[in-house]
Parts: sequence; C-alpha cells; structure tokens
Amino acid sequence: MAQVKKQEVHLKMPTSPRERLLKEAINITTSDRNAAYGNPEDNFANIAAYWSSYLTQSTKVDIVISPQDVAHMMILMKVARLATNPTHYDSLLDIAGYAACGEDCRVGALNAAFDAAGAMVAGSEQVAKQAR
Repeated sequence: MAQVKKQEVHLKMPTSPRERLLKEAINITTSDRNAAYGNPEDNFANIAAYWSSYLTQSTKVDIVISPQDVAHMMILMKVARLATNPTHYDSLLDIAGYAACGEDCRVGALNAAFDAAGAMVAGSEQVAKQAR
C-alpha cells in the first residue's frame, strides 16, 4: 500500500479576527478532526444513519437524514448555544468547521450522484450493445 505524505498547511499570521477564526477552523478540520473522527463524509454518514434510525423509530415516520443535514443541524446546535452565550468563541469556531465539513458532504453527494448517473449511462449503453 502506498504511503500518503501528510500535507502541512502553512498559513501567514492572521490580520483580522475573521481570518484568525477561519485559519484555526482549517487547521482543526484538516488535521485534528480527521485524526480523531475520520473524514467528514464517513463520520457524518454514520451520524445520519443513527439519527435517521432514531427519528424513524420514535416518530413511526420514515425520516432520512443526510450527512449534509448533520452538518446543518450541528451548526444550528451551535447557534442555539450562542443564543445563551453569544461571546463563546469555540461555538463560532465550530460553526465554521461544521460548514466546511458540510461542504465536503455536499461535494461527496454530488460526486456519488454523478458516478451513479455515469454507471447508469454506461449500463444502458452496454444493454443497447447486447440488444443489437
């Protein structure tokens, strides 16, 4: 198995609070977070499966939560916490991180849809060739 070299992110010193927060979120979501939980698409898909199962069982209504929904709901949880403590820096930092993870999930879902569509087209072409 080929060994992948970990890419380090070297960032210049932040010039504003916004830049500092975003750079910190980049560092957390691209190194610490992945080391602790794995990539966001897989981790959020796992959370989505648990939440979907729980909500379906508790409401008796089929509810499907997507990995991107998980990111959105985690952001909402942090917004609710900010309503209680509006100056809590970590909640703002977490929102930026969840937004970035949500983008990974969004792009992953798009790629999966394109892959599935390509497989369906390729499968249709194969069926058409066999019918000739």
